[in-house]
Amino acid sequence: MEKCTELEQAVDSLLDEWEFWLQEHPDRTIDQFLSAYASEVARPVLDEFRKQVSRLIQIDRQLVEWEDTSGLKSIADTKNVNELADLAPGVEPIQGYTLVSRLGRGGFGEVWKASAPGGFHVALKFVSIKSRLGRIEERSLSIIRDIRHPNLLSYFGTWTVGDVLIIATELADGTVCDRFNELQSQGFTGIPADELLGYMEEAAKGIDYLNEPNLQSRLAIQHRDIKPQNLLLAGGSVKVGDFGLARTLRFDHTGHTGSMTLAYAAPEYLDGTTSNRSDQYSLAVTYCYLRGGRLPFEGTQIQIIDGIRKNRPDLSMIPECERLAVARALEKSPIKRWPSSTDFVQAIRKSLYDTTSANETNSRSRSISYGILLSAVVLLLIMLVGVAARNLGQLNSAIDGPREEISDSSKNDTGVDVPTQNQENEKQSTITPELPPISANLPPTKGADKTIGESATSEDADDFFSDPK
Repeated sequence: MEKCTELEQAVDSLLDEWEFWLQEHPDRTIDQFLSAYASEVARPVLDEFRKQVSRLIQIDRQLVEWEDTSGLKSIADTKNVNELADLAPGVEPIQGYTLVSRLGRGGFGEVWKASAPGGFHVALKFVSIKSRLGRIEERSLSIIRDIRHPNLLSYFGTWTVGDVLIIATELADGTVCDRFNELQSQGFTGIPADELLGYMEEAAKGIDYLNEPNLQSRLAIQHRDIKPQNLLLAGGSVKVGDFGLARTLRFDHTGHTGSMTLAYAAPEYLDGTTSNRSDQYSLAVTYCYLRGGRLPFEGTQIQIIDGIRKNRPDLSMIPECERLAVARALEKSPIKRWPSSTDFVQAIRKSLYDTTSANETNSRSRSISYGILLSAVVLLLIMLVGVAARNLGQLNSAIDGPREEISDSSKNDTGVDVPTQNQENEKQSTITPELPPISANLPPTKGADKTIGESATSEDADDFFSDPK
């Protein structure tokens, strides 16, 4: 995304001031605004500001053009509804409905949680009939009051009290945008794919039900304001709500009336037409924001409008495998988009499934490859161990061979064993040494002169053992 220059930043800031000023002074001119707030602004900034204001007014007139030429003023004429300032908890604006707490407030009016007859809770929306948005709400109610679908917010009734239009609807638990903000506060970039696709699938069912005519000859309806804040969470399901800009489609395209959130607007909106695939475009922008925390086109109002009309969307906020499906839903030409919003969401899920399957296949292939490699390494080690063992055996045989030759060399030429010097030494070490003759240590005795063979008498023995005197 291109960065804003200092000139663009100054002009954009001046445009914001101008819009706020117009809400308080809807009948004033640009010159009056510049005299009051921009007297010291540089000439290049003023020239560019006037140029962009003229361009915005031209676009704005296209967006608010009514078929009945009711003479509505531009979007900048929308004012906060002062007639509702006295709303407070405990007030009973309609018999049987008691206000509990305010749920939201804006240029459209206010939304309150209220206790309905029977004790259950509903949402009450208060819009001034005098305002342009009030007339848009009245017109949309005639279109969607009989529409029933599990993924569309239910309407219970409408009343007109003075100049205030009161609309009772099903009370939601929150919005998908609230869930996104909750996850971002926990450090996540956006809503995880599996969870978000569940929301998108249910929203797509509701959108497709609106976009397609039914068997009861109901004309197709285009919501024209799909965005995170209008995807409501109720009873564990997603329901598309806020049909203030809903419009029937007699053919594939129809004249556009009303306003929408600019960042989520389809290109055909800016040209004053609406297609039966315009809501799909807005749903794709919603997916980008909830998934990656950014919009496909960002910058000043002029940069956003130019991007929607001419430039390729920046889809770097979502994973690469999802970009092809989202890019098709964001095509400039409606005919090039997916046939339905459900087809669009299913294409994203398929891209994720194919990527996951491919990763699992690659993982299995890697596991098989690793197994084969490991087996080959083990086999190689076994072979190396065998070769090493064989070589060791040959080495031992080579060492034992000379010993046998040395042993064989102890025989003489005739084949008769001749003791070696070592054998002789061992033999001598095992011979018992001779004892000296007993007579060598004894004194001479009687009868010692007897010849060998003569036996000694007992007398001789006594003499032998008696002490010499």
